Amino acid sequence: MNKNKKQAELQSLIRTAIYKKSANRCVATNKDGSQCTESAISSHTIQKGGGLAAIAENGHVYQIQHANNQEGIPTRKCQFTKTGLKKASVFPGFCARHDNYLFRSAEQQDGKIELDDLILLGYRIICMELFKKERIIRIYEIQRVKELGIELGLAESVMAFLHGTRLAVIDLKRQKEAYEVLMAGKNTAPFYASIFQLKEDLPFTFASAFAPEFDFSGGLILPPPTMAWGSATVYVGRVKNKPVASFQSLDIVEHHNIASFFSSQAILPLEKIGGLLLQFAVEYSENSFFKISWVDDILPEIRQDLLERFRLGTPGEPNQNKARISNQYDIVRVAANDVKIFSPAPDPP
Repeated sequence: MNKNKKQAELQSLIRTAIYKKSANRCVATNKDGSQCTESAISSHTIQKGGGLAAIAENGHVYQIQHANNQEGIPTRKCQFTKTGLKKASVFPGFCARHDNYLFRSAEQQDGKIELDDLILLGYRIICMELFKKERIIRIYEIQRVKELGIELGLAESVMAFLHGTRLAVIDLKRQKEAYEVLMAGKNTAPFYASIFQLKEDLPFTFASAFAPEFDFSGGLILPPPTMAWGSATVYVGRVKNKPVASFQSLDIVEHHNIASFFSSQAILPLEKIGGLLLQFAVEYSENSFFKISWVDDILPEIRQDLLERFRLGTPGEPNQNKARISNQYDIVRVAANDVKIFSPAPDPP
């Protein structure tokens, strides 16, 4: 079997495993602390009738995916591809019961956005990222996938990728458990959040978890590779029928300065928040969706640069693009009316 056929078989195995329907169990914890055993449904991390509907054209949005060559094999190049709203930002993580009552308040059409809504947004994103990373680990443990990786000379890079993915899973599990303790009202975990009230909808929406490398003044906050790191989540779209951008995190890792990541958001110029969020959409998120006409209308060289940022930016290592993320593209002229930053109460003296 030649190299192209082996690559095609490998990609076919991975795609089949990703899209294979299986009896996934709900990842939520019941009120009594037990694990839910009901079957999961495919539900939207970004609300179909909210952030996705706000940018959809004829029921479709753009997302960024790796382009295929003439043999149908994915390459390192990326491209914008159309995706229907039914398939955009879905994962089989929660049963119908938990999906309904857990997130009902955040997804209702109107009302004041409460801190509890931001906690739920963060929790759902953490669960999505954990599900996807555990799934990819299982895929790369398939015997034939291992064999093809060795035959194609990919064993070393796959091992490095899986090592980073397993480290991420450790933190995501830690975050998920801490969120569930917080949601059960058993303690006041060190929860941070921010919410930018946008003046209008952005031409994109996304939801993702990431390990913050820098704060917004450009200071490195990511611990050395030998130490544990923490995760933050970001949601950009609509909450209670309002266009918002929100960051969330539980500060439960000793040497990762999550506090600085949030406090430094106070220095961000509200009139340029749209450009900053565009950078997050391509540098930090693989779960980003864009308005088709907006992408088609931007300059080709800028569109290509966004694709290259996406390719290099995820899963991400400290780089200068991210260090100066608040001083880049100004092509999205959407401002925020205000920002509110939530910090945990200080420990008593």
